[in-house]
Amino acid sequence: AWCHSDSMVAEKENLTLNNLVKCPKNIKIMAKNGLLEPLLSNLIE
Repeated sequence: AWCHSDSMVAEKENLTLNNLVKCPKNIKIMAKNGLLEPLLSNLIE
């Protein structure tokens, strides 16, 4: 059986975040939901 390491999960999450950021509509939705600031701080770190 193949198990995920935390870093693999984190990388997958980063890919998902990057895909979200590439789409302006998603950015608007995230901003509306108050998710943009935490996202930006994640990208900056």
